[in-house]
Amino acid sequence: MLLVEDIDRLSRNAANMHRIADDLEELGIALCTVADGDGELLRAFPELDAERVAFVRRMFADLNAGRTTTDICAALNAEGVPNREGDL
Repeated sequence: MLLVEDIDRLSRNAANMHRIADDLEELGIALCTVADGDGELLRAFPELDAERVAFVRRMFADLNAGRTTTDICAALNAEGVPNREGDL
């Protein structure tokens, strides 16, 4: 999930915004805004898969610890963790 304050924070250019939104959708990433069109805060968010959340947190922790994306991918592959399409 990509959380933005408002949709205009994603891009000031409408064509770019639509391209980015299409790319996110293709990657299976939900685009959510904190406020609706009237500036009111939204309280509901899509249900998150706890297992995916754990892997994302782990990957960010590994990145913050100085591991490269190549090292992180190699470790996940060695553990048999499938990608989002289910492939190893």
